[in-house]
Amino acid sequence: MDIFGISAGLLGMYLNGIYTAFFCFQDHLTSYIYILLGIFVITAYVPTRQDFFERKIVGSRVGLLHIIYCIIITFGICPTVHWVFLHGGFDSDHVVKWFPNVIVLYSLIAAAFMFYVTMVPERLWPGKFDVVGCSHQWWHIFILGAMIYWQQSGNQLLTEYRSFSDSCHRFIPQQNFSEISHSISNYSHPSM
Repeated sequence: MDIFGISAGLLGMYLNGIYTAFFCFQDHLTSYIYILLGIFVITAYVPTRQDFFERKIVGSRVGLLHIIYCIIITFGICPTVHWVFLHGGFDSDHVVKWFPNVIVLYSLIAAAFMFYVTMVPERLWPGKFDVVGCSHQWWHIFILGAMIYWQQSGNQLLTEYRSFSDSCHRFIPQQNFSEISHSISNYSHPSM
């Protein structure tokens, strides 16, 4: 059951990030939503396979299940790079303002994974953290923190987008205006 919760949280973070990142680029948003649907199928299938839980890398807590989730999480770098490119790179004030949120998100997720994999602190002090403060609890705290942080960041960005009627033109570099206009017109008037 824990794996389904992780899958749901992961998909929620992806959906929030993809929607806000490609808010002004409806064609790209649609493509990424289809990719997210594929990720959903994978994350729904993985928990049904007991062998994914049992196979471990020799001498570690990490197994096939963890590797699959790491690959899915790492895939999030692709839409992030695409978002940076579409918004004009690091010369864009918009990217400079919002990119640190992505770094914080990945840092929280990395911290959670490190606690989970290393089994610190209970590995260092056996018996002292059996009830409170064990690595699995730290894992949940960091993942919950990442989810809350990402949700709040997405809400702030959407608020900024919705504050201006011309927000897409305000935040996107001039060379991408034609792509925005094409994307928005396709979204507003889909071909029959």
